[in-house]
Amino acid sequence: MADGPRFMIDRIEQPRAISNPMVSDYQGDYEQYGAQPEWGWAIPPMYELLNSSNRIGRFPRFSHARDGFTDHSVSLAYWNALIHLLVYSFGWRQPGRGMLRWYQDGKPLDDVRFQLIHDLWHADGSLDDFVYWLLDRFEQGASGVEVLDHLVGKEPSHPAPASPDSAWLAQWIDVPTAPGEQSAGYGLHLEVHWTTPLDEVRDPASTTLKSPKSDRRAAFLADSMIGWYRQLHEVKLPDLGDRSWYVDVVVKPVGHLGTFRRSRQTGRYFAGPHRYHLYGH
Repeated sequence: MADGPRFMIDRIEQPRAISNPMVSDYQGDYEQYGAQPEWGWAIPPMYELLNSSNRIGRFPRFSHARDGFTDHSVSLAYWNALIHLLVYSFGWRQPGRGMLRWYQDGKPLDDVRFQLIHDLWHADGSLDDFVYWLLDRFEQGASGVEVLDHLVGKEPSHPAPASPDSAWLAQWIDVPTAPGEQSAGYGLHLEVHWTTPLDEVRDPASTTLKSPKSDRRAAFLADSMIGWYRQLHEVKLPDLGDRSWYVDVVVKPVGHLGTFRRSRQTGRYFAGPHRYHLYGH
């Protein structure tokens, strides 16, 4: 499939406020980043890139694990932003499976999010390693997956842990020869630092505005990245039968996160084409 204009990305370092606790607003950081700050600070720049009309923006510089050195202060946020995109924007329960489907389908670029994945994480050279990590670790019971199931009224599944079949995967990805600390994803505690948008908020500050049912348009406005995805699933919109509401999601500290629909097949909210939502299920 034809791709659109490429992204032009300037590389940035970790903000001083995160590395220096003396000047950090920890609760405010959670509300802005949607994760513990060390893991979450790249999420707002990612959305700035996706919302940019000229596809120009900033993102953390890349530290290549296979070079024998990884700057964890950058790698935590670098990869966690991608998990956020896959789980919350695409609405994937199984992001490893979703990424593998993208590879198997020839890496289509007709969605701006796939274009960003291609121009950023894939171009930087370690996306194959990370897809392996997703299949190896995230798919085997990352913290928060049960909450995703609960949001849509499904019983959590507990698959038996099993390492990916490297020989089979090698048809599509460059499988790491020795998965571990020198492979992307490993040793960064990414299994547990992506769940803040699922948090239950006692007094959620969110507003839902809706048009007449015939227009099928609504807007969901949240004050914080904390719990926004859970709150979105708790919104009660009038039933449209076999049609869907198109919900523009805006979180004040970050901006527009996308136009979401609720899948009748998975029960989850997602942005973009439904066929790409199904990649990760």
